[in-house]
Amino acid sequence: MAAAIVVVVGWWVGKPLTPELLAVIGVLLSWSVKMDRSWSRRLADHMAAVRSISARRGVADEDVETIYAVLDEEVGREQRRRKQLPGGRA
Repeated sequence: MAAAIVVVVGWWVGKPLTPELLAVIGVLLSWSVKMDRSWSRRLADHMAAVRSISARRGVADEDVETIYAVLDEEVGREQRRRKQLPGGRA
């Protein structure tokens, strides 16, 4: 999507596909592919952890994911509470 935006903006301002513009498009596409791979790897690691925990504990995958969601919510709530306290008190 970002590469298409670069092409459209280049066309709009009257710049043809110059080597500089092609380089920008290449960098954006490279960054996009790297981010996609990173997120896919993280998701696969997360799902593997959920399956491992559910197999070890003998509970359904959905229950493990629900526990993660509840835990994340509680951690966020505690962090917000600590930020609201006067300096140095927990």
